[in-house]
Amino acid sequence: MNRRTPICVLLGAYLWGSPVDAAELGPQVLRIEHSRALALAQAAPALEAARARAAETERAIDAAKVWPHNPWLRGRLGPRFGPAATTVDGFVAVEQRLELGGQRGARVDAARAGADAGQARLADARRRLLREVSLSFAAALYSGERVEISQANLRLAEAIARVARRRHEVGDVGGLEASVAELALVRARADADRAAVAQGQASGRVAALLGLDPSLHIRCEGDLRALVPVSQAPVEIAARPDLRALQADAKQAQAAERLGDARRVPDFSVGAQYIREGQDDVLRGTLGLTLPIFDRGQGEAAVARARKARSEAELVAASRAAARETLTQREAAVRLTQAELRYEAGGLELLASAERSATQSYEAGAMPLGEVLTVRRELMLARAAYAELRFEAARARIELAASAGDLK
Repeated sequence: MNRRTPICVLLGAYLWGSPVDAAELGPQVLRIEHSRALALAQAAPALEAARARAAETERAIDAAKVWPHNPWLRGRLGPRFGPAATTVDGFVAVEQRLELGGQRGARVDAARAGADAGQARLADARRRLLREVSLSFAAALYSGERVEISQANLRLAEAIARVARRRHEVGDVGGLEASVAELALVRARADADRAAVAQGQASGRVAALLGLDPSLHIRCEGDLRALVPVSQAPVEIAARPDLRALQADAKQAQAAERLGDARRVPDFSVGAQYIREGQDDVLRGTLGLTLPIFDRGQGEAAVARARKARSEAELVAASRAAARETLTQREAAVRLTQAELRYEAGGLELLASAERSATQSYEAGAMPLGEVLTVRRELMLARAAYAELRFEAARARIELAASAGDLK
């Protein structure tokens, strides 16, 4: 069965399985949640090369099972000139070489280990792609929050500019204050434009990773905190696909070493000959033996031992790095998530209340424009800091899940 068939079915189901509000988004815009993006990533073109490499290593098993030596068929034919008559002499021989020492088994074991490594590297390519998709999706959600902040700031700047113009018209303030308010409004509009551009770029990055049609635009939806939870379960580092690939590399090198050592054992060949000499017919069996004097597989075995040592060293280093990475990401995810919750519990209502008070105070003439702009700038920075904190916490949780192999 074609492995891509269920993936393509899943892709189609996820792309068109739920209705999209065409009046709101248009016919070429797809609303997408994080779980949907991860499902679509399973069929992303970025994994095609890894799938092809894995399939190539699997075919190597079939090649290793094939008997490596074909039979030899030899013969000769010619006249024999004698004093009495001319006769025809002929010779036909068939010979088959036989391997000893477990060479074929070692080749098959090496091919199977290589196939295991290919499958593990495919799984690791999928793990890394899901990490990139998740991080890009989080960036798209963060840019969406920045758009909301910039739009709220724009609305506040418009309100202050309207009040400033009205107060200037009635003579309460001079033209300078009205100009400053207008300048603040221009800056707020520019910030909103930049935020919108950043959101489009982030969403485009997600679409590119998923390999979607360029004419299709996406809108990433969801909550940064709900993307990936903080898992407290112990992480099985050895189960990570990149480490499994290194383990398979070591097994493949070990099998190659066995193959080299097996070549110290002589190979045999058996066969049969038919000889026609004059009026005589001769039939006899043959037996051959290789003499492993010069090439005893010593070079092949030495290279395999070096590969095995290198793979084992890489496995030790990668295992330690993976354990440290997982521990670091878990600590970061927990601390940043706690900081996010504390900020939300103690600061959001204060931000909303301060914004309302500042605008109302300026409109009533109780606060000069300079103080209003200062307060507004600080409130915007506070909102941006909260959004950035949520983004950093989400990234840390994604990194932890990717390190543990929990992204599915």
